[in-house]
Amino acid sequence: MPDKSRDQVLAVVKQMLQAYVWTTPISEDARLLHDLNMGSDDADEFLGKIEKTFGTRFDSFDHGAYFPNEELGSGEGWLRRMGFESSHKPLRVGHLVDVIMRGAWFDPPDQPAPFVKGSPLRRTVVRGLVALSFPAFFSLMALALGEWTGEQIGLARGVGVLLGLPVAAGLTVHMWRKLPAN
Repeated sequence: MPDKSRDQVLAVVKQMLQAYVWTTPISEDARLLHDLNMGSDDADEFLGKIEKTFGTRFDSFDHGAYFPNEELGSGEGWLRRMGFESSHKPLRVGHLVDVIMRGAWFDPPDQPAPFVKGSPLRRTVVRGLVALSFPAFFSLMALALGEWTGEQIGLARGVGVLLGLPVAAGLTVHMWRKLPAN
């Protein structure tokens, strides 16, 4: 446990967060991933600095439960910009301060949250628009990829599209699985 008061620890944490996020001011209720858009790699580095600065242990911390795997093209950042909440557990700045004060990681209480911000009508409309955009977007990608691939390997114009259709189908399924149920 640090020899500082909770307010002093909070001030240090907010100052440390400024290197990773653009949001100011940072409140105790701000969620690292959901509100501050802190990525997985940045969160890992930030928690390492917390560990060094305060001596806090994160032995039982499940990184994957709070932050997405930052694989190329996962689409989660795009979905968050569309208004979808991440399906990952929220990690609030205030809870992180409580963890620092205790000296070791402990899970926060469960906090249910809608996966799309706003009214039920807005959530339904956004989910519908995203669902409708998958086939159109990925079909255009299939056309472009197929034509390019066909040209590279010498196929007749239009035949290469057949190569892109399985990619479009796979990407559609991948993105649909990222959408939480309403």
